[in-house]
Amino acid sequence: DFVSKKYADLKSWEEDMGFIIPDSETMPICYRGLFVAQKRQFFNQPKMSWEQMESSLSRGDNIVEGHYAERLWAPILSDVDDES
Repeated sequence: DFVSKKYADLKSWEEDMGFIIPDSETMPICYRGLFVAQKRQFFNQPKMSWEQMESSLSRGDNIVEGHYAERLWAPILSDVDDES
């Protein structure tokens, strides 16, 4: 099934993953899964969040969680600084 029984929307999926995404009036968005990141940007996030994402995405192919992940690559992998 494309629709998730666990996640009603993008926000509920984001919160359950546990990634550190700073509060902001604007949010970078990544469409089509195309992005460039440095190794340190992956390590800026908790290992548990990556494991939670992997588990969530293993539910199947072409699932809504995959579309959620696609839209959150940019904020997940953006550099976080003290002035954000």
